[in-house]
Amino acid sequence: MKRRTILSNLGLLGAVGLAGCSGSSEGPGSGSSQSSGSGSSVSSGSEIRVGLSAGPTELNPMFMTKGVEYVYSSLAYSALYRLGPDMSIVPDLATEAESNDDLTAWTLTLREDATFNKIDQTVTAEDVQATFEKMDDPDTGAAGMDEFGGIESVEAVDDFRVTFNLQNPTANYPAYLSRGFGNVLPKQVIEDDFESISNEDYGSGPFNIVDYQTGETFEMEANDEYYLTDDSGNSLPLLDTVYLDVLPDANSRTTAIQNGSIDIIYTAPPGQMDRLESISSVNALSQPGGSYYSITMDAQTEPFGDNRVRQAIKYAIDKEAILSNVGKGRGVLGQDNPIGPASNNYADLPQMYGPGQKLEEANALMEEAGYGDGIELEFPLHAPPVRPQIPQTAVLVQEYLSDIGIEVEIERTPWETFLSQVEAQEPFYVVYYFMNPTVYNTMSVVSLPGGAYYGINWENQEFRDALRGAKAAEDDEERAELYMEAQRLMQEQGPFIVPYFENRLGAVRQSVNNYNHHVGGQEIFLEEVTVSN
Repeated sequence: MKRRTILSNLGLLGAVGLAGCSGSSEGPGSGSSQSSGSGSSVSSGSEIRVGLSAGPTELNPMFMTKGVEYVYSSLAYSALYRLGPDMSIVPDLATEAESNDDLTAWTLTLREDATFNKIDQTVTAEDVQATFEKMDDPDTGAAGMDEFGGIESVEAVDDFRVTFNLQNPTANYPAYLSRGFGNVLPKQVIEDDFESISNEDYGSGPFNIVDYQTGETFEMEANDEYYLTDDSGNSLPLLDTVYLDVLPDANSRTTAIQNGSIDIIYTAPPGQMDRLESISSVNALSQPGGSYYSITMDAQTEPFGDNRVRQAIKYAIDKEAILSNVGKGRGVLGQDNPIGPASNNYADLPQMYGPGQKLEEANALMEEAGYGDGIELEFPLHAPPVRPQIPQTAVLVQEYLSDIGIEVEIERTPWETFLSQVEAQEPFYVVYYFMNPTVYNTMSVVSLPGGAYYGINWENQEFRDALRGAKAAEDDEERAELYMEAQRLMQEQGPFIVPYFENRLGAVRQSVNNYNHHVGGQEIFLEEVTVSN
């Protein structure tokens, strides 16, 4: 007998359901999105300007490496499911999902009215199959195939049904398919002109590119063939035009929203929030988030192979000071694993290393591990300055390590070099990670072999069994217990430090209606946004 999962049972309510969705027990979903008000005199068919710190340099969803590229792709492309503003799982191209009895195969039914705008072809199951097969081809070099829960194969059953055959049992699999890497591309273009997708828009999403120059402001217009409607039956999107304005300087973005030359700041650095909160015509947005700055250590490289050294470093790190100085107090302390309070199945563990420094405990462990006289590391602490908080965190970490006799130099590695030569290759680095749609994804990409960002090289079978067991568990209580165990083991033994989870910060002018600020910072929903006259 097959096990059928209707989307509403997964918390996937409504055709659009952007603000009111509740998350499934597997997805994050516990944070609530913040929204702008609804004015009495509003105008659809208008334009809006979104201020970004940088522009996309890559338009192919398979190769996204920057947050702004996720933002673009969520406007231009459709996926099987999307992450709603509150991190609930929202149906997009898929309308129904069913699994076999052992949860190793999931068959999705697709809507029949979605069209690739550039080539005017209906989106079919063959396009889904071609997209995931292209991602799975090692020669493609796609960024995110490992984030889809371990796919064995994808098979188009007929025009509008597609089956995902999985390597391991996976409960609530639709949550895994909500990552932007899985935006569906046309089979014809994949086969005939794949390289063009890096510079052209082949999506079926709510907006199409009109004008685009790498790193500059670009213009998008409403897709007249978009398939979704609002609760009143109005065709979406309600806006005519979206401009993504590139304003690298944070002060300039704040000035721009103050004087009305932009309408939304998608991401605001913590140092701008006091000023944004003082502007009467602007709503400053702040909510608990799940993204974080991590300190990664390679457990196969000494001295990080000794858990006593790893724990000494954790005792030496002053999480409260990093949150105060780097995050300006706008966040919550981490527990040295990637799961924060904005996620379902978050385990509220004791702060076993303390919120501040515990140098006595740290130095005792260093002495016990044979490093009582200190050690000078033969490799640097890499800190790519793609976000200012990364090198700021590294400077403080360098100071804290010196307090327990560990000396290290900081290398401000350029972002592209970091991606190609450092991440998951070098033994010591600080980097930023987004919140993922499932606890399993959030943990596995950094902690399991094969994960896209697996640089810790940590051999702990008890941890792996707990994490994989949680992925397969159908019972919510059993899943929560296994995830708690995985988080506890990583906190106690893992070569991974999370000082704090940053709040999701931004701003919107009060003239903007129905804008829901995305908790995860990976997508933007503008379909139902209007602007007051």
